[in-house]
Amino acid sequence: MKTTTLILATAIAAGAAPAAAQSPSTLAARQSYLFEALDRWGAERGPALVMLQDPYPESRVALARVLAANPSTAQLPLLGLYLEDSDPRVREQVMLAAGRLGRPGLELALRGLAAAPPRVRQAAVWAACHAGAEAWGPLSAVLDAERDPAVLETLLANLWRLDPSPWHEAAARFAAGDNPYLRRAAAYSLSRTGEPAARAAQRRLAGDAEPVIRATAVNGFARGTLTAADVAVVAAALEDEDWRVRAAACSVLAAQAPVELPAAAARAAAAAFSSTQPQLAAAALAAAARQPAIGSSAELKKIARGDEPWLAAAALEALAARDPEAAAPIAGAWSTADDSRRRRAAARAAAALG
Repeated sequence: MKTTTLILATAIAAGAAPAAAQSPSTLAARQSYLFEALDRWGAERGPALVMLQDPYPESRVALARVLAANPSTAQLPLLGLYLEDSDPRVREQVMLAAGRLGRPGLELALRGLAAAPPRVRQAAVWAACHAGAEAWGPLSAVLDAERDPAVLETLLANLWRLDPSPWHEAAARFAAGDNPYLRRAAAYSLSRTGEPAARAAQRRLAGDAEPVIRATAVNGFARGTLTAADVAVVAAALEDEDWRVRAAACSVLAAQAPVELPAAAARAAAAAFSSTQPQLAAAALAAAARQPAIGSSAELKKIARGDEPWLAAAALEALAARDPEAAAPIAGAWSTADDSRRRRAAARAAAALG
C-alpha cells in the first residue's frame, strides 16, 4: 500500500502525463490502488485524481463506482471532475453519488440533466428527485422537453419524492397518454402520495386497460382520506377480473377506517378468503379485520379452525379484531400449540383480545 501511494503521489506532483507516456510502474500502481479501493469501497482524493488519467475506461468506471458507493459532501469537487469524464458510464456513477447525497448533490445532478447520453440523463433525473421539492423547477422543464422514454419513465416514477411541489398535474398528463410504461410510472408516483391533488388521476388509472397499472393506482388509496368517489373505485376493484387488482383493493380496505361497501363488493372480498392466490387470500382476511361488512364471524372462525396454518392465523387475527369473544377460545388453545405459527398468531391476537 505504501509503495502504491508513493508512486501515485509522485504522479500527482509531476502532473498528468499523456497515457502513452505513462510508465508501466505508474499504470501498475493505479491498478493496485484500484483493487484496494474496491476492496474497502473508499478512495482518497489524491489517488482518485490520478485515476482520472487512467487510459482504461473500465478502471475509471470502477473507481467512480467506489465514489458513488459511499459519497460525502467533501467529495463534491472530485465528483464534479469525474462528471467531465468522456465515458458516460463514469458520469452515470457520478449521478448515482449525487442522488445518494440528497439535497447537497442537487447542483451536480442538474449538470447531468444536459448530458447527451440518455443513460446519464436518466441517472440525473433520479438524482435530482432525491434532492426534494427544490428540484421541481428544472425537472418540470425536463418533462416538457425530454423525448427519451427511459428518462421520462424514471422521472415520472420518482416525482413523488418532490412533495410538496405541484408535480401532480404533470403526472396526470402522462397518466392519460398512450405509452403504458409512462402511465405505469405516473401511477406509481401518484400512488405514493395521499394528496387530494393526485386522486382524480388515480381514479382514472384505476380503470386502465393494463391490470398492473390498475393495481398500482388502486394501491394508492391506502394513503390519505377516502372520498365517496374513491370508495366507489375501490369497491369496483374488488370485482376486477385480475386478482392483483382485487388484492390491491383489499389492502386499501385493510389500511383504512371502515367504509360503506356495496353488498356485491363485500361479497367479492369475502369470496377471496378461499382464493388459490395466497396474496389475495391474506389481503382479503386483513381487510375483514378492518371492515365489518366483509365476511362474518362464522366464516372467519371456520377458516381459523382449518388445517392451513398461515391462513388460519390470518383469520384468527381478523376475528380477534372484530369479534374478540369468538376469537378468545381459539387464541387460548393456540397459545400452547406445537406449531410456532399458531403460537405467534395467538400472541398477535392477544393485543386485540386485551
